[in-house]
Amino acid sequence: MFKKLKTIIVISYVVVTVLFFTSFSFITYKVFFDYTTREISEARLTGVNESMSRISSFITSVKDSGIYFVTNRNAIRILSNNDLTTYESIVEQRTLTELMNNIASFKKGIHSIELFTDRYDDSPAVAGAQIFSTKLLYEEPWFHLMEHNQNGWIPKHESPTSSHNFVSYFHQLRNQRGDMVGYIKVNVLADRFFESMYDVNFAGSMDEPLILIDSNYRIIGQTNTKEAHGILDKVIIYEEDEKYGRLHESYSQYFNYYDMLEEGNKNYMLVISKPNEDYWRLVHLVPIDSLYSETKKLGMYIFLLGIVFLILLIPIAYLVGKSLLNPINKLIYGMQQVENGNFEVRVEPHYIEEYKTMATNFNNMTYQLDKSLKDLKRENRAKREAEIRTLQNQIVPHFLYNTLDMIHWRALDYQAEDISSMVIQLSKMYRIGLSGGQSFIPLRDELEHVKCYVQLQEARLKTEIKYEVRVPATIKDVFVPKIILQPFVENSLKHGYPRDCREAIYICISARREENNLLIEVVDHGVGLPANWNDERKLGIGIKNIQERIMLYCGTEYGVILKGDEGKGTIVEMKLPIIENRDGLKNI
Repeated sequence: MFKKLKTIIVISYVVVTVLFFTSFSFITYKVFFDYTTREISEARLTGVNESMSRISSFITSVKDSGIYFVTNRNAIRILSNNDLTTYESIVEQRTLTELMNNIASFKKGIHSIELFTDRYDDSPAVAGAQIFSTKLLYEEPWFHLMEHNQNGWIPKHESPTSSHNFVSYFHQLRNQRGDMVGYIKVNVLADRFFESMYDVNFAGSMDEPLILIDSNYRIIGQTNTKEAHGILDKVIIYEEDEKYGRLHESYSQYFNYYDMLEEGNKNYMLVISKPNEDYWRLVHLVPIDSLYSETKKLGMYIFLLGIVFLILLIPIAYLVGKSLLNPINKLIYGMQQVENGNFEVRVEPHYIEEYKTMATNFNNMTYQLDKSLKDLKRENRAKREAEIRTLQNQIVPHFLYNTLDMIHWRALDYQAEDISSMVIQLSKMYRIGLSGGQSFIPLRDELEHVKCYVQLQEARLKTEIKYEVRVPATIKDVFVPKIILQPFVENSLKHGYPRDCREAIYICISARREENNLLIEVVDHGVGLPANWNDERKLGIGIKNIQERIMLYCGTEYGVILKGDEGKGTIVEMKLPIIENRDGLKNI
C-alpha cells in the first residue's frame, strides 16, 4: 500500500488521465495525421521555394557589391599606379576605404567590405581602413578553396581581421594590365546571414534548422548547429580532409523535394527547395511536432472533452482533498495553540509518511521550545539573584576601603611606614579586583594588580623577588579579563620555590601582539612541573576558574597552557583576543 502523498495523488490522476487521453489520442491521430502531413508538407515546400527566391536576391545583391568594386574604374586606376610615395599611399587607402564603406552602406545586410593586397605592406596603416595584407589569408583554411578561383563564396568562418564570424563573397582584383593585385571580401555576419534576408529575425523565430547549399553541395550557412539537432548528422557530412560540411550524398541530387526522417523518438520533415540560377538550394528541417500546432480544431475538441473530464473529477478531488486536509487542519490548530503560548500541545501522527514526519517534527519543536523557555526562566532567575548579591556585595568594599584608609593614617601616626605601604598595596589590589563590577580591565591595571601582590608577598616572605615586566606600551591599554595573572604569580611563589629558598625569586611577565591575538607569558625559574603533570587533573581551582572565564568570555579557541620540565621552571602561555576599547567589549 502506498503511503506517500505525492505517490497517491500522481497515481490517481495519471491512471485516470492516461486511460482517457490514450484512447482519444489514438483515434484522432489516425484521422488527422495523414491529412495534416500532406497539406503542411506542400505548404512548407512552397514556403521554402519562396525563401530561396528571396535568398537568391540577397546573394545577388552581395555579389553585385563585390563586382561593383572590382570593376570600378577609379579603384582599378588607383591600383594600377606604381612607385607610390607615403603620402600617395595614405590618400589611396583613404579613397578605397571610402569607396568600400559607401558600397556597404547602400546594401542592406552587408557588415563590411575588406580589401586584401600587398600593395601597402611597406606603407603606414591608416586608422579605420579596411585594407589588409594578403599574408593574413595564407593561413586561413578556406583560402586554398578560393585562391585559384576568380570569385566564390566562403562558408561560415572566423574573420582574420576581427572576432566576428562571417559568410563572405570573395573576388580576385586585377589592375588595368590584368595583373592580380589582391582580393575583395564582402562580409555578412554568419549569425545574421538568414536574418539579413527578412524583415524579422527568421533564424530566431522558430527552432527549425535552415541550411544553404551551394552548387558544390558545400554548406554556406545554417541557422542551427548539429549539437542543437542530432538529426543534422543524417543530412550533413564532414570529410576528414575538409573543414566545412557538405550535403549528404543521398540528398545531393534532390530538389523541390520533401521526405520524413526519424531521429530517436523524434520525427522531422526534410524540405529541399528548387535550385536557383547558380544551382544553390535551401534545405529546411521541420520537427513534426511543430506541424500539429496549427490543428486548432483538434485542440478545441480535446479542450472541450478535458472540461467534461475535469467536471467529473471535481467530486473525486473534493473527497480526496478533504481526507488529505484533515491532518493539516490538526497541525494548524496545534500551531495556533503555540501562538497563544501553549507549548505543551502535541499533534497525533498520521499514517501517511509526509504527515507523520510533519507531526513528529512539530512535536519535537514544541518540546524544545517548552524546554528552552523553562531553561530561560531559570537562567533569568539566577541572573536576578546574582545581581542582588552584587548589589549587596557593593556595600562591603566601601566599608573595607574606609577601614584600610583609617589603618593607613594610623600607621603613619606611629611612623610605621612599612605597614602603611602594605595597606596601600592591599587597597589598590581590592580596587582593581573589584573594578566597579567590570569583567574586563586594561592590561595596565592587571599588571598593577600583580605588582601590588608581589610587593605584599616580598614584605611577608622577607625574600628578594625579582619581578620583571616586558610589555610594550602600545598594548598596555588592551582590555583583558581581570585577575588572570595574579593566580599564576601566586602559584609560582607558593609551589615554584621551596619555603626555605634563600636565593632571589624570579618572575617575568611578557606580552606581545600576534595578528589579532594577545599572547601573554608568565615565566619563573622554579622547580618546574613534574614529569607526570596533567592539566586536566592537577589544575587548581583558581587556574581552572581563569581557563573557564577566558573560554566563556572569548571563545573556545582562547585559553591557558602550562609548560615546563622538572627543575627547569614553569611557563604559562595565555592566548586572548585583541580588544582595543570598550566598544569592542560589546561583541564579547
